[in-house]
Amino acid sequence: MSTFTAITRAIFGDDHTTAPPSAPPVEDPQLIDLENHFDSMPGADHLNWRTSVSDLLELLGVEHDPESRAALARELGATEWSGTPEDDAWLHARLMRGIEHNGARVPPEFTE
Repeated sequence: MSTFTAITRAIFGDDHTTAPPSAPPVEDPQLIDLENHFDSMPGADHLNWRTSVSDLLELLGVEHDPESRAALARELGATEWSGTPEDDAWLHARLMRGIEHNGARVPPEFTE
């Protein structure tokens, strides 16, 4: 299972079929309010998931070491990724766009 699929299943449940970023977005009237959903998860109160991709992945129970983040970045379309703060910011925004694409309401400031 891809890391992105593991992430979407952690958010939407095991029955969720992940739409790759290249596919049409999921259209679901029952969209998850991502901010409220993440804030209600255990551990959210001590993680900076809003800006830190490592904290976001930790909140979701997904491996977040540099090698795992590099693999996720490649999965989401990065051709080069070295783990700089700029790379992590790109990965966080790209991941949020992918989550939004799969059926979550994501505040726009998280996808920029």
